[in-house]
Amino acid sequence: MTNSSRTYLFTFFLAVMLLVVSCTQDPMESQYRRGEALFEKGEFSSAVEVYRKIATYTPDSSWAPEALYQSGLVNYLYLKEYEEAVDDFAHLIYYYPKNKNAFDAQAKIVEIYVNKLDDPMQAIVELRKLIEKYPNRDGMDQYQYMLAQCFFQLRDFDQVRLEYLILLDSYPNSELVPEVYYNIASTYFIEGGGKLEKAVEYYQRVIDEFPESEYVHDSRFYIAAAAEEAGDLEEAKRLYEELLPTYPSPRVVELRIEGINEIQEKMASPAPEKAYRGFSELPEKRTDKDADEEDGDDEWISSDEIIVIERDDADDGGESGDDTEVTGDGIDDAPPADSETGGESEGDTGEKKEGFKLF
Repeated sequence: MTNSSRTYLFTFFLAVMLLVVSCTQDPMESQYRRGEALFEKGEFSSAVEVYRKIATYTPDSSWAPEALYQSGLVNYLYLKEYEEAVDDFAHLIYYYPKNKNAFDAQAKIVEIYVNKLDDPMQAIVELRKLIEKYPNRDGMDQYQYMLAQCFFQLRDFDQVRLEYLILLDSYPNSELVPEVYYNIASTYFIEGGGKLEKAVEYYQRVIDEFPESEYVHDSRFYIAAAAEEAGDLEEAKRLYEELLPTYPSPRVVELRIEGINEIQEKMASPAPEKAYRGFSELPEKRTDKDADEEDGDDEWISSDEIIVIERDDADDGGESGDDTEVTGDGIDDAPPADSETGGESEGDTGEKKEGFKLF
């Protein structure tokens, strides 16, 4: 074969290969690369627009799911358009459920509802989708933990404990186990009352099963606090004193001990002896002396004084009547200030005899 023949054949095969490549190449790749170039220049909104056009106009393109994923990431991380990001990721999951980015897209939706939109109810929905669809993926214990925490945010403690128990059953070797025991105990402690014993049970499991755990100190602290809450002050004080040398924040423990000491001192001190003396506790009130002389009104007196009032008797022709003693116990029995003689209350002499002390 001559050289010219070899050159012809080589050119022919090269043309065929280029034709094959051009036929198999996705025409949307160039648009995807354009979106990447815009992203690199910091033109994030323009990049999102290009990515979404690929997915919208050529959904059968092999670049469509990748374009949706990149659009979601740009909206989430750079534009902070969280609802738009959720839409991108949700479209990827719905239309391309077997795509390599489907799991990560669902996980990103969870992150957005938990950390950005603060919507625990919707986060619970998305977490259940993730856990049910990918039960055997690595790290699923973290998502089960997040599910329990969402219920904790809603203060549904029974459901919190149920989700934690599912975690313990499904992932017994998870590094989260000591924290899960501690959190279960804390839900019982928060509810208090008759559930304090269950709180102590789970705190004790942390101490016994995971003695090197970072939750041991706080578990010991709350066991003491549970005893204090239950009214067993001596036991609580003993537990606080045992904990004090090793607790990272000793002043917190010292304050609890001081509080118990104050309570015990008050309980040991007798009540102050102060007898109630009825009206004798009230301050004395007296009218102005001049007003008393003008109006003829009697002075206000305390209950431990006696005053003798002389008054005319209209029936016996103006002779002085019997003296009437008025004591603190008989104020209601005293004669009225204005008699039938026309309002004169001091008789002819106008004298008022001073009272004397009973005691």
